[in-house]
Amino acid sequence: MTSLQQATVLINKADGDIHVLTILRGDISTPDEIWGFHAQQAVEKLLKCLLVFRSIAFPFTHHLLELADRLQDAGYALDVRFEPLLDLTPYAVELRYSTPGPKTAEPPLDRQAVLRLITELRQAACTVLDRK
Repeated sequence: MTSLQQATVLINKADGDIHVLTILRGDISTPDEIWGFHAQQAVEKLLKCLLVFRSIAFPFTHHLLELADRLQDAGYALDVRFEPLLDLTPYAVELRYSTPGPKTAEPPLDRQAVLRLITELRQAACTVLDRK
């Protein structure tokens, strides 16, 4: 499989998470831990899509900043507008499997803003891959 094909698979998988985010965006009965997990997963897949397409090695990780740093180190820095998405890392595992206490509780997610940024990141990835 070519790097373009692998990157395309990752975008398609991110689209599944984006679909879930869109459907559950206004559902207040869906906890942020669940919604945030899908947001984190979409961002992770889109970053890995860019890494794969650029043939940049990366470890097995859910840590979004580490993935973004790999891009930057290779000369493909992420646009600064996407930096807030890197804060979604705790939704990958920590917040999904633990009960946050008062000191570790995350503020409520601005689902509309997060979804907008993820959609913009997807479009940016598609532009790099020269696809729609």
